[in-house]
Amino acid sequence: MMQGQGYASSVNQGYLPQMGETANPKTIGSQTSIEFLSELQTGDTFQGEIASVNGQEIQLQLSNGQYMTAKLEAQMQLALGQILNFEVQSNENNRIVLKPLYTNLLQQQVGEAALRAASLPVNSKNLQLVSMMIENGISIDKSNLPKLYRQVAQNPQAPVADILHLNKLNIPVTQNNLTQYAQYKGMEHQLTAAIEDTTKEILSLYEDLMGTNSSAANMGGTGTAPVAYMDRVIQFLLQDGAESIQQGKLMNPEQTVGGSTDTQPAVNSDSVQQNISQTVGKPEQNPNVEQTVGSSPEQRKVSTPEMKAAEQPVEMPKETIQAKDTQQAKLFTYEPDWKQQLTQWLEDTPQEKEKIYHSDRFREILTKAFTDKWMLAPEEVGDKQKVKQFYSRLSAESEKLSQLMQEADTNHAAGSGAKNIHENISFMNELNQSFQYVQLPLKMTGKNANGELYVYTNKKNLAKKGGTLTALLHLDMANLGPMDVKISLETEKAMLTTRFCLNEDVVAFMQEHMEELTQRLTRAGYVCKTYVEPRQEQKSVMDIMEEQSGVAVTPLSYQAFDIKA
Repeated sequence: MMQGQGYASSVNQGYLPQMGETANPKTIGSQTSIEFLSELQTGDTFQGEIASVNGQEIQLQLSNGQYMTAKLEAQMQLALGQILNFEVQSNENNRIVLKPLYTNLLQQQVGEAALRAASLPVNSKNLQLVSMMIENGISIDKSNLPKLYRQVAQNPQAPVADILHLNKLNIPVTQNNLTQYAQYKGMEHQLTAAIEDTTKEILSLYEDLMGTNSSAANMGGTGTAPVAYMDRVIQFLLQDGAESIQQGKLMNPEQTVGGSTDTQPAVNSDSVQQNISQTVGKPEQNPNVEQTVGSSPEQRKVSTPEMKAAEQPVEMPKETIQAKDTQQAKLFTYEPDWKQQLTQWLEDTPQEKEKIYHSDRFREILTKAFTDKWMLAPEEVGDKQKVKQFYSRLSAESEKLSQLMQEADTNHAAGSGAKNIHENISFMNELNQSFQYVQLPLKMTGKNANGELYVYTNKKNLAKKGGTLTALLHLDMANLGPMDVKISLETEKAMLTTRFCLNEDVVAFMQEHMEELTQRLTRAGYVCKTYVEPRQEQKSVMDIMEEQSGVAVTPLSYQAFDIKA
């Protein structure tokens, strides 16, 4: 490997202010070794000093004073005089494509100096940590580097990049937060999906218990262990949220809101809910959301009266459908109130319950119960207090259900879905210490939807009067698909700009209904501008927050790090 000229000549070089600036290099051509260039093969590595940069075209000065021209595999920020190791990606007709290696001399020396200043071991793992901190724009001073070192050591299974990003977002680095961050980053964080998964897990555990229950112990003297387990789930669903969570009962939502966020976190969403109220308006001022977003492409073509008629629930008789015996008849008795139906089933014998809890009808009622209990109706979104109490109750109840399922499972491995909901809300609470963000799991006709509201400002800016408030409402709809509603409100002028971004195949449908929205907002006192456009590539919650908060990955220049502090 060829050696470059000394370190001292390049350590204080800053990033290039303009592309194409040179370091006054010597004449290239006759000084460049044709033999050296022709011998370079893919995978070879060598070292050189940056003499000139113009986009992806670079000139390097080699250790013997000669110069060579090459092309970078991808454009990147380079400093004049910076010494780097390069790997040859291709060499065709002396047209060389290079890839800079991050284990270069300059970065290694900076990393070694930072580790020694922080009294940390100088090894490859710690040098990699320093390298990633540099690439993510995180200072490597004496206080920051040891903290990151401890966090990486305490969470060996977590990606180092996730630990760095939580620090940049001022979110505590815990195992739960790392898990939730990964889910948010991978767009697998929707509460609606988690609630549906929890219902499936409840039924799956019942089937597992039935398969291993030939001599299982009785839980509470109500029959077999599986039946007793499902009885407890039903009793849990029938409990009023105002009951205390102590000794197996649920806590009053008001107590939860005022309690410690360590045990019962509640999303602090006062500002968010004020913005929801301003954006969504009162229920009576809005069109029937369920009828619009729940319609299929075929239903969108029919008139509004026809749509309303098609969406009316089918009236079913309350009398019992004829069956071979009274037990089978009981399974198919129509009961519009899920609480009444579950209460009725609780009164049956254990033998009858075994059949009921295994039926499709029970699956349907259980799904409806969790939808009704753990999701918001569209008209509730604008009520700040209801949303606040909803999250307090959901946090407490999901934790309680997780414990119930773990107790029923001999391996104590069940309840992960409910536990994930509880931890999701805790993570949202952490996010809301700096950002305004809330999920809105909505129950609608036909199929439920998940909504997410981001407010593009920090809490200090929200306290100021005047200016512009920008927000994003993201919805995942059954038929319309993913939809982003970007809202910008100039508070002093009451100027509201709303931009709907949808899949291209539903843009025309939304444009047909924009006049209705504009009229309603105008009556509410806003000067409105509305736009409908095709949706671009979806970004995760964390990507959006990092961009809007200014903590997106931005490499820092080497001289910006205080390695002596």
